[in-house]
Amino acid sequence: MEGGEGGGGPLVAEALLRASFERHYEGLAVLDACLAKAGATYTAAEVLEEFAAAAEGGASVDEVIPVLFHDAPVVVGASEARRLFSNLFGAWDASAGLAPDTPAAVVEAGAPLPASHVDASWRATDLLPRRELSAQWDRFAQTQSDVLTFLTRQCAGLPDEAFDTAATAAFEMWRSFIGAWPDRVKASPLDLRALDARAASPSAEEREPSLADFCAEALEIAEGEGLDAAAALRPVLAALRTTMSDAWR
Repeated sequence: MEGGEGGGGPLVAEALLRASFERHYEGLAVLDACLAKAGATYTAAEVLEEFAAAAEGGASVDEVIPVLFHDAPVVVGASEARRLFSNLFGAWDASAGLAPDTPAAVVEAGAPLPASHVDASWRATDLLPRRELSAQWDRFAQTQSDVLTFLTRQCAGLPDEAFDTAATAAFEMWRSFIGAWPDRVKASPLDLRALDARAASPSAEEREPSLADFCAEALEIAEGEGLDAAAALRPVLAALRTTMSDAWR
């Protein structure tokens, strides 16, 4: 079978590596799709764990990537090849140099979290090894127990997936604030009374537009996966964003 931009069939890794591409990781979902199309034997989450372990052990990316495939990656054209290797090399770069916590940001006191920081924070979550991610969740649950109590109350009567979606969004927002102002977040766990008050009297002003965009995208994805209660979570997450902003910004 012939290769090329419009053709199909397997292209050897060496040919792909000679192609020009930007090293840019686009997240778990995109990497999963690229790997599946290319016939990889690993999921995106497994790739990130392999990368982190290999980088820690001193291996190079050229040694690790061929292990992901039984044979040469199967792609349908140069654009797919570029995106596959762009994501693989971008994920390797992040895995090899990423600290285990959220990326630090220089954010002006009192200013909303910038979109670049919110984006970097959730991408950093994607790249955490499973053990470190579990440790981060434990830390969140221990230091922000009132947030989970609040979400349990607000999600009463909704499907279990509604709580999971809300808790994940809360966790990601917490990590964004931790990356910007760690001392403030550690010193001021959210209070259940403040959360309840904000839920009962929602603010018309959106204080964290970048987090609002993140939550809207998370709920859109949840709706696409069949969550009927996504609309009920919008005011809940809005109350949570505002309370976090009041306490930590």
